[in-house]
Amino acid sequence: MKNNRLLYKFISILLAVFLFATNVNTMINTSSTVYAAEPDLEAEREERKTLPIQTDHIENWPKGPAIGAKSAILMEMNTHTILYAKSIDQKNFPASTTKIFTCLLAKQNCTLDETVTFSYDAIHDVPIEG
Repeated sequence: MKNNRLLYKFISILLAVFLFATNVNTMINTSSTVYAAEPDLEAEREERKTLPIQTDHIENWPKGPAIGAKSAILMEMNTHTILYAKSIDQKNFPASTTKIFTCLLAKQNCTLDETVTFSYDAIHDVPIEG
């Protein structure tokens, strides 16, 4: 029970830090003083909507929505059928939701004193652009 409280406290702190960082970024971006040229995020999102959707090329398969993400995948859990695919082979930095979900899975399947070993590629083969 104590381990559960520690994990949930850790996740709460992680989420709070993420939200704080997001709010600080918003405050910096909305201030009257601009220190650097900011990218037009909406234009980038709209441009990414034009990227090809692989599942749109499957015969008799419904066309997927144009989304602003760099890549995406939607898979049916039981059959592992890919329902939507957009640049699924592109390596991206894990999203915050992925990191939180990883913590929850680790809590459900491991003990807090267990050592977990990662491969070199698992740690160093992620783009550092984010």
